[in-house]
Amino acid sequence: MADNELTRISRKSQYLPNDITLDTPAEPEKLLHPSLRKSIKYCEESSPNDIENIESQNGYRIFTDGSKHDEKEIANPNSYNSLVVVIHKILHQCQTKNLSIKLLWVKGHSGIPGNETADLAAKSAATSHRAYDFTQFPMSYIRHINSQRTAAEMKSFYSQNNQSIYTKYLLPTYEDLTKFTQLLKPNFAMTQFLSNHGYHKEYLHRFKITYDDKCPCDSSSIQSMAHLVQRCPVFSRTRANHEIACTLLKIKPYDMTEIISKESSVESFKNHITHIVNNLKNLNGSR
Repeated sequence: MADNELTRISRKSQYLPNDITLDTPAEPEKLLHPSLRKSIKYCEESSPNDIENIESQNGYRIFTDGSKHDEKEIANPNSYNSLVVVIHKILHQCQTKNLSIKLLWVKGHSGIPGNETADLAAKSAATSHRAYDFTQFPMSYIRHINSQRTAAEMKSFYSQNNQSIYTKYLLPTYEDLTKFTQLLKPNFAMTQFLSNHGYHKEYLHRFKITYDDKCPCDSSSIQSMAHLVQRCPVFSRTRANHEIACTLLKIKPYDMTEIISKESSVESFKNHITHIVNNLKNLNGSR
């Protein structure tokens, strides 16, 4: 976040040479008057015949290498992108001269000769030694780089840090943890399960909060999180529902990497954990 803001203020990036600056949005007064901003539509075609049917006999076809995002931005009459604002003015000038312009997007490598030529020309331009016509970068590029760097640093921290041993036992990789938190949004119950910090007596006894670590279900089993989730008869109903769901899906009911691979097992596991955490204090307080 800090680097994103620094880039926005300085209009330069640590990842690029200083002569390549941030492409800032066009000033409002440079946009066409709202009454002149006509919606620009584009079509998606996939074969040479489709294009031939659309093109007029006396028209010209210009192929360029771009992306669907480019077409969508050009089709947005309220875009503040500096290049798109210029394109809108050019298109408006063409319309005042009764020139009709249609934008078509075709999938890359679809066998359309002109499109293939444009693709080759773009690749050739990328390796040429000609000076760039446009030397500015979008803010989205910096956000993307910083997002990748943050993810890489988090992955390294997760794998090399000696803390969170229990969490890493359940979810060995940072990718597993990320997927888990995406599917099971962090809340009180899931945080207690993942961290192994909760109302279970094994944890409380470690800090001398309870006089023993035994579960009231039989007064002999250590009340660990694993015991509550996998064995304690008090929570057999939600456990049975979860195990049945996993059996039908042919996955291990307590392997987190397998649980997060199926939507129904995620839901049954969430219900099981939530039921345990919500009722654990009452269970321990009854003895």
